[in-house]
Amino acid sequence: MFDEQAVIPLSGGMIPPMYARNHLSYFQEKQFNLTPETKYNLIEWSKASFKKRCLKNKKDKPIVSRHMDSLTDYRFPLYPPYLKKERSIYILEKKYKWMFNAYIF
Repeated sequence: MFDEQAVIPLSGGMIPPMYARNHLSYFQEKQFNLTPETKYNLIEWSKASFKKRCLKNKKDKPIVSRHMDSLTDYRFPLYPPYLKKERSIYILEKKYKWMFNAYIF
């Protein structure tokens, strides 16, 4: 996960999605507002926002995956490796998650 520079799961173990599950059903061709000035459907947004290698064909339509792969999987240049101190923050939070849940606002 760290070495491949993949998406880090949230404290509950969930991988953050790029869009809601219903977007594949309702917004592939129906437009939605990203901002008051912009309207895209899922296909247009995918093409405008992501490199081609991040797009997958869903029924012959290029759409970004709901859950992104790692930078290594996409063959993108990697950032400098995470420091041991940075990794330990994530590992400690996972290990002591029960303690952190009491302090979520």
